[in-house]
This record gives sequence, structure tokens and C-alpha cells, in this order.
Amino acid sequence: EFYGQIYTLQYHSHFEGQLRIVPTEKVWGKETNGGHFPACDGEKKIDVEDITHNEHYNIFCTDEQAARKFLTPTMISWFDRQISSGLGFSLNDDRIYLIVKSDLALFTPPKNKKAWKKWNMEKTARQIKSMVASARELAEMF
Repeated sequence: EFYGQIYTLQYHSHFEGQLRIVPTEKVWGKETNGGHFPACDGEKKIDVEDITHNEHYNIFCTDEQAARKFLTPTMISWFDRQISSGLGFSLNDDRIYLIVKSDLALFTPPKNKKAWKKWNMEKTARQIKSMVASARELAEMF
């Protein structure tokens, strides 16, 4: 199951093809895609000139030249600062998708009377406010 948020933004220009940047995870010392799809039809895996980025992310694209043009040093540096968040990214035509695995549902309502009594509306509001602030920060980057 996926607990987190998926944000979609309109990219200011058209991107040829598809670009996906997915965090890697290590399971028993072996690298995995952390539940994300491996290279899909027409995609190829590329590396960048940033060792930290290559260790923590896999980059899949259908147009390598367009992907390298998009992945400026500033953009790669920004992704490197997001490593601990497990941020996933996809760019397709003019849509950006940011996948944040926060292990939080945006709003999980209590399921029974006992849970209703224990439910803290202020805590839920703070969580939603934090998620909205994160979304704004991500939107400003792009």
C-alpha cells in the first residue's frame, strides 16, 4: 500500500517523452526501486555526473538528450537534498508528478466510537498544514 501524496503540476514548457526519477532502496544489501516500476517500454536508465544522486536515485527516460537538458546541476542538487524524503518524480509532456512517501494518509477518519474519542483534530490540522506547505515548496521549485 502507498501512504503519501502525489502532487501534479503543470510544467511551463513541453518535455519530449518521459522522465522518471525514483529513489532506490537497499534490501539486504541489494538495490531495489522501492516499489517503483523498473525501466518501462522505450525507457532507458541513465546516470548523471553526481555520485550521490546515482547512489540514491535511478533515472529512466525516453529521450536522453531532453532529460540531461532538464537535469541541470541545480536540479540534481535539489534532488540530493530530498534523499531522506524518498521523493519520486515523473515528467511527461507538460505534467510533473511528485510522489512523496510520507506514510501518512491526508486525512484518516476514525473508524469507531473509541477512535473518535481519541482523535485529535488539531494534530490532523497540523499534519495537513505541513503537507500543504511541502506542496507549495515543491511547486516553487518547478
